[in-house]
Amino acid sequence: MTGVVYKRMASFARSLVLLVLVLGVGACKLVGLNSGSSSWHGTIDGIVGGTVSGTVSGLSGTGLVLQNNGWDNLSISANGSFTFGTGITSGASYSVTVLTQPGSPNQTCTVTNGSGTVISASITSVQVSCVTNTYLFYKNPLSAVDPANSTVSIAIEPPGTAIDNVTAIEDGRYLPAPSYLVSDRHYRTIVYHKTSAGTLWKVNTLTGGSLTPVQVSNESTATICATQGAPDYANPDNAEFLYRLPGADGICGNADDVWKMIKVGMSAADAPYAAFQPLAAVRDPVTGAISGWLAINGSSLNAYDANFGNPVLVSTFTTSASKVMTSSDGRIVLNIDSSLRVYNPNASPAVLSGTLYTVSSSIGNAVRDNLNLYFSDGTSLYKLPLDGSASAAALATGAAGGVNSMMLTDNRVVWTNNSGATLMSVSKSGGAVTTLGTTWSLVGTAGNRIYYNTLVFIFGGSSVYTAHVINDDGTGHTQLNNAVWTALEPTTVDYGRTSNSLSLDTVLLREGAAAAPFSLSSYDAASHTVIASLGSFPADMNSFTNYYFMKLPNVNNLLVQAYSSSNGSYDVLLLNTAVANSMVRVTNTSAVNETPVGASGCSINARAKLDPTLIVILLSAIGCMCWRARRSSAKPG
Repeated sequence: MTGVVYKRMASFARSLVLLVLVLGVGACKLVGLNSGSSSWHGTIDGIVGGTVSGTVSGLSGTGLVLQNNGWDNLSISANGSFTFGTGITSGASYSVTVLTQPGSPNQTCTVTNGSGTVISASITSVQVSCVTNTYLFYKNPLSAVDPANSTVSIAIEPPGTAIDNVTAIEDGRYLPAPSYLVSDRHYRTIVYHKTSAGTLWKVNTLTGGSLTPVQVSNESTATICATQGAPDYANPDNAEFLYRLPGADGICGNADDVWKMIKVGMSAADAPYAAFQPLAAVRDPVTGAISGWLAINGSSLNAYDANFGNPVLVSTFTTSASKVMTSSDGRIVLNIDSSLRVYNPNASPAVLSGTLYTVSSSIGNAVRDNLNLYFSDGTSLYKLPLDGSASAAALATGAAGGVNSMMLTDNRVVWTNNSGATLMSVSKSGGAVTTLGTTWSLVGTAGNRIYYNTLVFIFGGSSVYTAHVINDDGTGHTQLNNAVWTALEPTTVDYGRTSNSLSLDTVLLREGAAAAPFSLSSYDAASHTVIASLGSFPADMNSFTNYYFMKLPNVNNLLVQAYSSSNGSYDVLLLNTAVANSMVRVTNTSAVNETPVGASGCSINARAKLDPTLIVILLSAIGCMCWRARRSSAKPG
C-alpha cells in the first residue's frame, strides 16, 4: 500500500515539475510580448499572439489617452502610428477606447476597428480619428451654443447691439500632395462689424476657449458693402478677412469702391492692408498657407503676395476677368474676355496658358472632379482638363431647355434645364443624354446616387412635395411622399472644390403632410440608409429654412432655423445627425428672427398658397437659388 502511494506521489511530483517548467517558459515568452514590438508574435505550445496597434489622425490637442481592455493605457502626443505595450495571446479579445479626450483645443476622438479577437498575428487596423469641438453661433443677438450644453445660450453681444456682415471663417487640416485634402473642416473664427463704432471684432469658436470678443485692427467705417473670408490652414491667425467699402460717392457697388484686408490675428492697433478686388487665394501647396492673391486692379489682373503687395501682371483685359474654378493643386481656371485659360501660380515662374476655349454665350455653371472642369455655355456642356493640357471638348450639345443647376456623380454630369423641370445626365466621356425625370430642386449626389425634390401644386392652394433618389443611369428610383431632402456639406474635401462638386456624406429628410409636426431624419448619402430619426419639430414650427452646413464628422452638431407660427418669427434648433431624438429647441422668442451663422438653404414651406402658374415658376427658381446659396457659403478657397 505504501509503495503504491509513493509511486503516485512521485508521479504527481514529476507532473508538477513539468507544469512549473512549462509555465516558466510560457511566462518568459509572455514577458516578451510586453516589449511593445508591433512585429513580434510567437508560439507557446501552439499559442499564437501579437500586439494591438493602429493610426491616429486629426490630433491637434494634448492629453489624449487610449485604453485597451479597460486597463492598458497609452498616451498619444502626435498623429501617426501607435502600439500598446502589452501583447495579446491567440483567442483573446481586444477593445480599444478613448480614456481621455484631448484638450487645447478640445477635441472628440473616436475609434473604429477597435475591437475583435487576436487570431494569429498582430492587430494593425485600429483607427483613431479626432475632430475639433466648436461652439455653434446664431445672430440676433450674436450668441453661442455649446452642443454639450444646448439649454444655455451664451451672448457674445448684448441684445440691441447693432452688428452686420457676420462672417464665419473656416479652418481645417491640410494634407499636401498627392491628396490636397482639407479634413476636420470647422468654423474657427467669427468676424463681424459693429455699426455704431464702425469697428471690426472677432470671436474664437473653439470650446474651452474664451468667448470674449476682441477688436481686430483699427478699422473704423460706418458701411461695409461686402465681405469674404479666406482660411489659412497653416496658421489660423493668418486667416484673412477681406471687405469692400464705398468710395468717395458713399455708394456701394460703384467703380470707386475700395477693398481692404485684415488678418484675424491683428490687434486693435494694427492698420488694415490696402487690397484689390479678389478673384482667388493662392496657397502654398505644401502647408496650405495663403501665399498670395490673384486680384483685379483696374483693367489688370495681377498676382500679389499674401498682403496684397508686390504685384506682378498676369494679364490685361478689355471687358472682364473672373475665376471659374480652382483645382486641388492650386491651378486657377480663368475667364478673361470670354477666353478660358489656366493659370498655374505654383510653377516657377507662374504661367498663364493660351486660350483653351472661347465662350460663345456665358459660363452658366461649372463643376469639377480631380481631373476636369465641366461647364455649360448656352445650351451645351464641355469638358476642360484642369492642368490646361488640352482645349475644351464638347460633352453634349443643344441640351434641351439649356443648363441650370449642375453636379457630378462618379461617372456622369447631372443637371436640370433652365425651366428647372427636367433632370438629365451625360457620361463624363460624352455620349447620349439620359433624361432622369422631373424636378424642382437638385439637392446633391453621392457616388452614383442623385438626390432631388419635386413639387406638385394642387389646385385650391395646397402642395405636395416628394423626395427622390435615383442612380445616374436612371435605375433604382425611390420616392418618399410628403418629404424633402436637404444636403449637408462633407467635412473632408479636396482643396478648391465648390459645394456643387462635392460628394455628400449626409442628407436630411423632412417628412410630414400639411399638418405639423414635421419629423427629421438623417441618411447616409452613399448607401441611402437611415442614420438616425432626429425627432419632430415643435408643433408651432411649420417650415424650416437655413442649415448650419459645417457639420463635424463624429460630432455632427447642426443648427437649424425654423419658422414659429406662434411667435411670428424664426427660431433656432440644435441637433446631432448621428443621435436619435437629438433635436432640441434653442430659442423661443417673439418678433425676433434668429439665424445660424454660416447657414445657407431655402424656405420650403408646404403651406404656400399662390397662383398655380406663379408657384411653379417661383419654386423652380428657388430650387436653383438654394443650391447657389450653398455653393457660395462655405468652401475651402
